[in-house]
Amino acid sequence: MDGGENWENLSGKCLVGMQIYGIDILADNSVLMGTQDMGYFSYHNGEWIHLGLFYGDGGDALQIGDKIYIIIGGRLRQIDNIQAKRYSSCHPPTGTNPFTAKLYKHPIDSTLYYVGYQLWHYHEESWTDLSKGLGNRLQMIMDIDINHQNPNQMFFAYDQPTWNSKKLSGKFFKSINGGESWIDITQNLPILAWHYVTSISSNPSNLNEIYVSLGKMDDSYLNKVYQSVDGGTTWKNISAEIPPFETFKIEHIPNSSGVILASLGGLFYKNDKLDQWIRLEGKIPPIAIRD
Repeated sequence: MDGGENWENLSGKCLVGMQIYGIDILADNSVLMGTQDMGYFSYHNGEWIHLGLFYGDGGDALQIGDKIYIIIGGRLRQIDNIQAKRYSSCHPPTGTNPFTAKLYKHPIDSTLYYVGYQLWHYHEESWTDLSKGLGNRLQMIMDIDINHQNPNQMFFAYDQPTWNSKKLSGKFFKSINGGESWIDITQNLPILAWHYVTSISSNPSNLNEIYVSLGKMDDSYLNKVYQSVDGGTTWKNISAEIPPFETFKIEHIPNSSGVILASLGGLFYKNDKLDQWIRLEGKIPPIAIRD
C-alpha cells in the first residue's frame, strides 16, 4: 500500500490452492489425502492436520490391514500409521515414478496393485509386472477393474486414442486368469480410435456386464459411456441424455442395476429402469468430480 516499500503476506488467509491426487478412508475412520507440493493431510474428529514429515507431491493413499501406502514425489512408501516418524520404501522396480499413479486393493486377498505406466502386483513383499510384454509404454494406465466376485477377470486401459481407425490395438485389455495373460480387446470398441477409456467397472453379480467411461475427444459429447453385456465382445453407447460434460469415473453399485458417473458437471446416476441419466443433487455441488 506504500509503493512497494513494505509488503504483507496474504498467503493462507482463506486462499485455497490445493490439487488433490488421492484419498482414502482409514480403519479408524480418519481421512488421508495426498496433495501436490504439500504432501499429506489427515482429517479426524473434525480437524485437518498437515503431516509435515511427508513433504513434497503427495499422491494416492490406501490402507491394507495395518499398513498404509502413500506416494510421495512419485515414490511408493509404506507407513504403519499417520503419526509415523519414518517410512519404508516399497516402490516397484518401474524406472518411472509418476506421482499421479493409483493404488488398488485386491477384493479378496487384499494384496496391492500399483498402476502407473505399468500394472504391478505386490504380493509377499515381491513385485510382478502384469503388463510386461504388452508393448510401449510411455503412456499411463488410466484405470483397472478387478471383479469383486471373481477377481480372475480383470480389465485395464491405457490413455490416449490409437489415432488410427485401422490400428485398433494396444489400448484395452482383458484377463480371465488374474493377470497372468491378457487379451487385446481394443478392436471390440472402435471408438478408441479417437477416444480413450477413463474408467472401467464390472458388475460383481454378472461378469459379462461391464461399463466404461471415455475421455472427451469430440465436440458433440455423444461418446461418453459404453456398456457391454457379453464380457467386452460388443459394446453399446449409453451416453444419451448425459449433459455435455467430460467424464472421469464410472462405478457399478453392488447388488443393484445402477451405475454412478463422475464428470466435469458433478455426479450422474442410471439404472435399468431409467430411460436417461439423472443428476445427483442436494448437498453435492455441481462441480468437477473425478472419483
